[in-house]
Amino acid sequence: MMMPEMMPGSASENQVISTVGTGAGAKSVTVSADGTLLFVIQEDSDVVLVIAINVIPGVSVVDGAAPSFTVQTTVIDEITAGSDPSFVAVDPSGTGKIFITNPGDQTLSIINASDVPVGPV
Repeated sequence: MMMPEMMPGSASENQVISTVGTGAGAKSVTVSADGTLLFVIQEDSDVVLVIAINVIPGVSVVDGAAPSFTVQTTVIDEITAGSDPSFVAVDPSGTGKIFITNPGDQTLSIINASDVPVGPV
């Protein structure tokens, strides 16, 4: 999966700034309300990958140029969802709740992202 820069006016606007290895079957993606976690539905294995996003700021070496940065991603958890997960959404109010629709068993998985471990899998 490719992560483009979407900041209007940025020197790297619409350019790929990072790639994330998600394997086969990646279907739906969302970002946590605070922008530090990426949730990716793995349809073929009925799991949601939790990926930490770490933006490491840099310094511009040219006057007037936008500061550089590096985006580092790390898979930190795999959460089992229901059968055939389709879509993932985050409560934008910051409660940490993640909602996953599972058409295969007609359920809704509700995950508390606050319970996600902070280290790599």
